[in-house]
Amino acid sequence: MFIFSFFLSLSFSCSDFVKIWALPTEDPPGSEDVYRQDTSLIVTSAEGKVWGNYAPEGCVHGVSTGEPSDQQIEVFKSLVALVKDIANKAAPAPAH
Repeated sequence: MFIFSFFLSLSFSCSDFVKIWALPTEDPPGSEDVYRQDTSLIVTSAEGKVWGNYAPEGCVHGVSTGEPSDQQIEVFKSLVALVKDIANKAAPAPAH
C-alpha cells in the first residue's frame, strides 16, 4: 500500500491536481477502496481544503455511498502515477 500526502501551495502548482477536487471520495471515509488501487492519496490546498481517498489497505469496513465512474478511476490512476513519478525523482539515489 502506498500513502501519499501532498500540499498544494503557491510554490507547487500542478494543473493535473486541479482535477482531484471533482473526484468522489469514499463515504464514510475509510469504508472501502473505491478506486481499487490500494493507495491513499491526500491533497491539501494552501487554503486548507482537503481531498482524501483513505484506502483501507484492501479491507472493506463498510459500503461507500461515493462511487467513481470508470473515467474518474482513470483520472485517479494518472494522479497516483504522477505522485509516484515526483517521489521517485525526489528520492535520493541509492548508495553503492
